[in-house]
Parts: sequence; C-alpha cells; structure tokens
Amino acid sequence: MKSKSLNNIAVALMLIALAVISRLIPHLWNFTSVGAVILFSTFYFKNKQISYLIPLAIIMISDLCLLYFQNKPLASIGIYICFLLYIPLGLLIIKEVKTKNIALAGISGATLFFITSNFLVWIPGTMYPLSLSGLITCYTAAIPFFLNHIAGNLFWSFMIFGIYQISVNSTKNLYLDNRNNY
Repeated sequence: MKSKSLNNIAVALMLIALAVISRLIPHLWNFTSVGAVILFSTFYFKNKQISYLIPLAIIMISDLCLLYFQNKPLASIGIYICFLLYIPLGLLIIKEVKTKNIALAGISGATLFFITSNFLVWIPGTMYPLSLSGLITCYTAAIPFFLNHIAGNLFWSFMIFGIYQISVNSTKNLYLDNRNNY
C-alpha cells in the first residue's frame, strides 16, 4: 500500500476518533467536533466517497457507544441527513484554508443543521403544534443548541484546520531547509 494511502487512512481514523470521542465525553449540547471533522475531511480528501463515509462512521460508532454505555437512543435518519449536508457546503465554501472560509463554513453548517433538524422535530406535530406558532416555538427552543453548535464548529474547525496548516507549513519549511543544505 502506498504511503499516501496509509497516511489518508490514518488521518481518516484520527478524525473519526476525535469526532466520536467529542460526542461521548461530557460536553455542552451540540458542542462537538463532528461538523468540523466533516468540513475538514471534505477539504482534505480528494476521494469524495471518503467524505460521505466519515460522517456516517462517526454517527454510527458514537450512536452505538451511546446506546450501549449510556442507554441513549440512536440518532434519527434526519440527523444523518443534516450532517451529510455539510459535505456540499464544505465543497462550495472551503477551496483553500482561509479564516473567512472556515468561519463561513462552520456558521453555515450549523445554520443548515439548525434549520433542517428543527424542521424535522416540528413536522410530526408531536412536540410542537403544526402551526406557525408551533414552528416558531420549536426554533426558539433550539436557539441555545444552535449557539453551542456554532461555537463548537468554530472552535474545532480552527483547531483542526490550524493544526493542518501548521503541519503543511512545517513540512514546506523542512523541505526547503533540507534543499538548501545540499
């Protein structure tokens, strides 16, 4: 197996582990690395199938752990869809690592998740009445979760993309130093 393939496997496994752990450890509601990991994997991996497999693996693995260890119910298909929506968003916004791109993608991902997931909570009419006031109540009740989601996306995105950029710059500098020594 080529070293680039091994490197990609290692990066994918580390990203999945980070996101799973961030869902399992005690945290503020929605303050996890899941969105940031999806945005980064969408940027990093040239094979876009991996970008779709990573969020599915994260939610499946962490859901099974949450079910087994904490007896929490599995995520609905709607949550899977909400996280998969990050992929086209990341492809559209993050063409290169720039602070504004990362911030825009993190905020947009959380906003899209907020709009979609809360609509899916409202639509059955079991928690909130199927009326305009029920929809507004549903979205209003979710604002604290939305703010945590934005904060989590921004924090984790800047951490992950920052570490990536530092490693890229270090590798370039090491290469240039070695080249100048010969």
